[in-house]
Amino acid sequence: MKAGEFYAGGLDLQFFHSNDFEVMDEGNPSRHAAIIARNALRILMMGWREDWQKIISVKVLKAVFIQRDRELMRGMRLAFQEGFQSVYEQLKKHTPLTPEQHRQALLYISNCLTLLPFSDINPYESIAVPQWVNGEWRLVDYKVVPIELTPTNGLKKLFINDKDRVFAYGLEPITDDKAEPHLLFMGTTYPAGQGFVTQINTDLEGFETVGNKLYQSGRQRLFHWLDKQTKKVHVCGTSLGGSLSLLLAIDRGDKLSRVDALNPAGLYDFWFKDHFDNWEKLNIKPQVIIQKQGNDPVSQFGVWKEDWDVVHVIPPRHKQGPNQFIDHALNYAGFAETQFIGVDTVMDNEEHRQRNFWLYTLGRGLVYYLGLVPYHYFIRPCLHYVATHKTQMTLTCAFIVLFSLLPMFIPLVITPALSLAAIILNAVISGVVTSFLIDRTLWFLIDYYKGDNSSEVSKLLNWLRTQSLSPATMIGIGTVGVGAVVTLLLVGTILMPALLFTVASLTTAIYATYKSNEAFNIVFGSEKIPPAACHEPRVPKNASLDIYANEKEEVFSLKELGEYYYAKRVVLKDKSFIPENDKGRTRFGGRSKKELLMGLETEPPNTLITVTATKAKFYEIKHTVRLINQIGLHSSKDKQKEFLQENLADYYREKHAFRKS
Repeated sequence: MKAGEFYAGGLDLQFFHSNDFEVMDEGNPSRHAAIIARNALRILMMGWREDWQKIISVKVLKAVFIQRDRELMRGMRLAFQEGFQSVYEQLKKHTPLTPEQHRQALLYISNCLTLLPFSDINPYESIAVPQWVNGEWRLVDYKVVPIELTPTNGLKKLFINDKDRVFAYGLEPITDDKAEPHLLFMGTTYPAGQGFVTQINTDLEGFETVGNKLYQSGRQRLFHWLDKQTKKVHVCGTSLGGSLSLLLAIDRGDKLSRVDALNPAGLYDFWFKDHFDNWEKLNIKPQVIIQKQGNDPVSQFGVWKEDWDVVHVIPPRHKQGPNQFIDHALNYAGFAETQFIGVDTVMDNEEHRQRNFWLYTLGRGLVYYLGLVPYHYFIRPCLHYVATHKTQMTLTCAFIVLFSLLPMFIPLVITPALSLAAIILNAVISGVVTSFLIDRTLWFLIDYYKGDNSSEVSKLLNWLRTQSLSPATMIGIGTVGVGAVVTLLLVGTILMPALLFTVASLTTAIYATYKSNEAFNIVFGSEKIPPAACHEPRVPKNASLDIYANEKEEVFSLKELGEYYYAKRVVLKDKSFIPENDKGRTRFGGRSKKELLMGLETEPPNTLITVTATKAKFYEIKHTVRLINQIGLHSSKDKQKEFLQENLADYYREKHAFRKS
């Protein structure tokens, strides 16, 4: 792209029909989350406002800085869907567009998509997005597929909590075979958002491209998803997400149709480069478009490939934020007055040179290795343990004081001749061990009363049931237990402290063995990683977006349905292709399943059949057909079964989890 070239512009797109903030209806609090979400998106998508303080409340501040609000996230997802619907209607109305307007529309939709992951999208809700397909605008329904970027095994996994996990999101068309898939990389989120600490770490990790460690740990899972797609994928992301998009572009650009990076940091290009760079080897390269909005600070670092298109986005002054950090966060691509001006990549790279050395390389390195590394691997785990074990910490302090002041509570192995320091040390050890046992037992009883089995003791007991303990171990544990009971009966309370300490120590040793085994399994990848809490079926859902609710009609060819049932019945379930009995005629336009499959022998394969089912079922049909065609109908049955089981595992896990919720 030439410097100063007018790339796009002249199109006005409103994310909502009205730019005015909505007022809370105090009589209907159930609508508050959706109103807050729409008002927030009005600022993000429709320009800065001087009255932005109106959307700030205690509820919003708590959700941003302390704990994510699931209801607010649900309202945000619904607001995004309403916004995409509004944009689609406007695009249909404005068609035909000039080339500059069309390019602006694509940029605007991509920018909206880059912000979508901040709403905690999940596999149980669909999202419909406008897309230019075969010369017309369509509103394409997509299934959300989370792709984890954080490590799922290894030593680093031990320091990653559920809320630290970071995901990319694949969007797969549910029924539209002509539409292209999207891959969304999330930018650095807010303090209470999913993956915030991990994202800050990868933002500031020195001597490599922003996001490179995340990209490398999730690289194979990204490839696995890309390889399942039948069309090239559109990739987009903002900030950190934009940098991740660029890393994927230079690594596997052959799988991509286009890359949109909004306000990203560029590539690290100094002495040692740890990223995969195959850009110059690609025979067919995707178009890579980088938007630098206003005075955005992040895109002033790193370097660009010379054949990438870099665009300076200059918003109208009355819509622009008051500082460069607001320029980084907002989406300015929806205004007719916004200018999209081409930037010379060579000159831009040269302008970045000094900043790249002093700040992008040395500055980030110092902050990361002197500050974030000790915090992440030592200080934070300690603070996290204290914050999540308040009862145990309180009991520990109480028992330490008790064991220090009352000699009768000092175990018999401690003699009066020992120094005060030894007695205090004994009190600390005894207090820690005893409080641990009491705390775990207390929470086990509470969870047991509630009918929950998620406490640490419940998990320990479940683990013990799966272990085959040797006879010697069983005899040893039994002997200690019997001896403790007999001694207690004979001597009474005199030996109570010693017995309590012995029982607590034994329990602690067993628990330590259990946790060591758990850590070993995590490090070596044999521990099954559950879905993140934000992707579980019990999170609040929007009924209108729920893919397991609201049956609708969709048209499939007889050939597609035949391939689906061949895969489902013959390959996966080892059943006969045609069922023996009919079970009703409601799903296939008046036909039973048996009649449908028998029709393959007498009717043309392109015969259209109207199917009544949920979006989840439509996705299962289309996805299974894509997979069976990908491996080939003439492959061996065992190979087909293995391939289908591997690639449908996540879908069936989601389906099973939804039914249990």
